[in-house]
Amino acid sequence: MNAFRDWLNTQFGSDGGRAVQMILALVVVVLLLVVLAWVFRRLSGRMHIGGRGQRLSVVDAAPVDGRRRLLLLRRDDVEHLVMIGGPNDLLDESRILNGPPTVAATPPDEAPVAARGRAAGRPPGPGKWAI
Repeated sequence: MNAFRDWLNTQFGSDGGRAVQMILALVVVVLLLVVLAWVFRRLSGRMHIGGRGQRLSVVDAAPVDGRRRLLLLRRDDVEHLVMIGGPNDLLDESRILNGPPTVAATPPDEAPVAARGRAAGRPPGPGKWAI
């Protein structure tokens, strides 16, 4: 190391050599911090306590407006619909089981009436607004 210090002193003078040495030490410290942050980021998502898999995940997210978001969270194969970002957070729907989607059947006598109302530009009857 003394040979490197002597070479710096001959190239940049005694004060310049010391300054270059300080700058190189700073660069090495910053590079070590970047490498440690990268390693921590890579390993932090893969550590599981107790040998079990990941229990909590965000399935989907949708913006409602500028501040609020609607999240679909899954915990142990059960989904929860949560709205966040407003003055308070809100659990919209809880214990949604992870299964095939169900379709609500409309009675056969109401289907043509609702279709005619929408085609004519009229709103459907009470309680039949599509969301």
